[in-house]
Amino acid sequence: MLKQSLELQRVPHIVVATPGRLVDHIQKDYKVREMISRVRYVVMDEVDRLLDESMKDDIDTVNFL
Repeated sequence: MLKQSLELQRVPHIVVATPGRLVDHIQKDYKVREMISRVRYVVMDEVDRLLDESMKDDIDTVNFL
């Protein structure tokens, strides 16, 4: 988690993440929340589960940004 957070702080152009992991980073580190607004592309992994109701809150959190 720490290594991923440090990589996200470098403001990559593309982020590939599961919605849950991305939300974890956003909630735990204010710098990641600030950085995510400058990323060009966010690719959501686990696309087969994105339609599952249990992932709705995570997707809504990511979409809010």
